[in-house]
Amino acid sequence: FGHDGQTLYVFTADHGFPDVGGHGGDEPSTLTTPFMAWGRPIFADSEAAAVVMEQRQIAPLLAAILGKPIPTNNDAQLRLDLLKVSEPQKALMQRAN
Repeated sequence: FGHDGQTLYVFTADHGFPDVGGHGGDEPSTLTTPFMAWGRPIFADSEAAAVVMEQRQIAPLLAAILGKPIPTNNDAQLRLDLLKVSEPQKALMQRAN
C-alpha cells in the first residue's frame, strides 16, 4: 500500500452485538461502530484517525469527504470535529447536514 497522498483507506464494521447475543438492540455496544481511516490527509489532528462513532454518522462523514451530498434521510450529526477543512467549508457542510 503505497502512500500517494490522495488515496483514503477506511476500515469500519456493520455494528456491535449485545452481550446477551442476538442481532441489534439499543445498548451502546450495539450502536457504536469502529472507524479507522488513513492515507489522504483529511483529518483535523493527523493523517490517521481511529474513533468510535454511531453507525449512522459514517454515511454523512464519507459523503462529506467525497464531496457528495449527505443522504437525505440521515439524521446523524456530521463529525466536523474530525475533518481538516476551512471554516467556510465547515459552514457549508453543516448547512447541508
